Amino acid sequence: MPGDNIVFFPKWTSLAGTGGGQVYYSDPYEVTPYKTLDVETLLAVVTAGGTVAARLEHSSDLQTWTEAGGSGNLTAGAVDAISKSSPARYVRMKITVTAAGAVATLW
Repeated sequence: MPGDNIVFFPKWTSLAGTGGGQVYYSDPYEVTPYKTLDVETLLAVVTAGGTVAARLEHSSDLQTWTEAGGSGNLTAGAVDAISKSSPARYVRMKITVTAAGAVATLW
């Protein structure tokens, strides 16, 4: 229902990186009743010189996904905000962790 929270990655989630960039996807959520989505991601820490990027993706059929918003690399300790008006029927978060041996903890 509108006004509810969707948790893409539970508090706290740790993800590992690879040299070419390891990509993680949240479960998809149907957002038909929502007119606007405001998504916040908090990166607690990233090790080994890694970087972390968060992107919101949307789809009308759960097969073809396109980027709906996102920013550059996340900064540890800072909340990253993404806002999307009129999203497609489904949304998911895409988190990319770079650097071999890097581990990122986020929510």
